[in-house]
This record gives sequence, C-alpha cells and structure tokens, in this order.
Amino acid sequence: MLGRGKGVLLAQLFTFVSAATTTIDDTDNAWTWNNNTDGSISWYLIKPTRGCTVCGDWLPNATSPTVPVDGAYNMTFHAAHTDSTGLLKFRGNAISIYGIQFPGPGTITFSFNGSSLTYQNPPQSTIQYDFLLWQAHDLSEEEDHLVSFSAVAGALIDYAVVTSTTLDREPNSGAMLPCSTIAGIAAGPLTLIVIIALLS
Repeated sequence: MLGRGKGVLLAQLFTFVSAATTTIDDTDNAWTWNNNTDGSISWYLIKPTRGCTVCGDWLPNATSPTVPVDGAYNMTFHAAHTDSTGLLKFRGNAISIYGIQFPGPGTITFSFNGSSLTYQNPPQSTIQYDFLLWQAHDLSEEEDHLVSFSAVAGALIDYAVVTSTTLDREPNSGAMLPCSTIAGIAAGPLTLIVIIALLS
C-alpha cells in the first residue's frame, strides 16, 4: 500500500493502431507473369529503354501511337499480349491493383476467393495513369493471399498497393505520477498500465 506523497514510475503501454501501405511495383517478385504454353512471350515489360510499341498496334486511330512510361509508377508497366495470365501474392487486410487506362481493346479478369471481376478499357481517346482496376478489403492478415488474373492484348498493369495494420507502442516517458492520478487513469476504460517500481 502506497503512503502519502509517494509516486509510481510507469511504463506506458498505450498501443496505437495505424495503417501502413506498401506499393508493389510490377517488377517486384511478388508478381508472376506467365508466358504462353508454347514458351512465347505473353507479357511485355515496358520500361524507358523499351517503349510500348505494341500499344500502337492496338490503337491505330488513337491520338497517341504509344503509352509513355513517364506517368507509370517507377516508369515501368506490364502489357498483356495474347491470353496472358498472372498471379500476385501478398499479405495485408486490403489491396488495390492499378493499371493504365487507354483506348485499346484490353480486357482483364481478376479472380480472388471464389469470385471474379472483369474490367474492359472504354473507347476513349485519353490515357489515364494510376487507374484502379481491382480491389479487395477486410482480409485476414494472418495468411498470404493470392489473386490471379487473365487478360487479352491491351490490358496494362502498373502496380499494387497493400494496406496492413501496425501497432505503435508509445515510448516510456519515465514520468513520476501521483498515486491519485494513477488511480484515476487505471479506472478509465481500455487503459493498460504496468507499474514498474514504487518509489519511497
């Protein structure tokens, strides 16, 4: 039992929950870009040293004959060629996959946890980067997840953003608190206080 005028040195274990996001570029090993069964290229990695010349084949009447890499994340993206398939492995409670929208014939279908969603490029004349293709929320963070996708010529995938929960513990300030203050804090809801030492 503490006497008058005595205090307690506390280690405060107040835990703050925050969200952390991780961007997975299309060149990251988390992606799997499958080739065709005959070994021919199914996906083209588009980068500054290799422009998307195949994009011009898909949109001969568009205002731009190609899709510049300047607006893409890390200046790279993947362009589907023919009957392209792939996978993305991740861990987190939410994920969003972004691509590039342009007036090509691209169609891509995402399959995840027994459901699927298909996106098709609209017949527009402008190029839009950071375009949301697919997303999922309220996922378990205790296991890895796998989303598969299949696409036809003209689908462009750029990157993914995964959200996860982080627990930030407030550092111990080593503050001396009066016993009356401690009693008031301890009585409050959802507060965890560890008494390290009693000072006499």
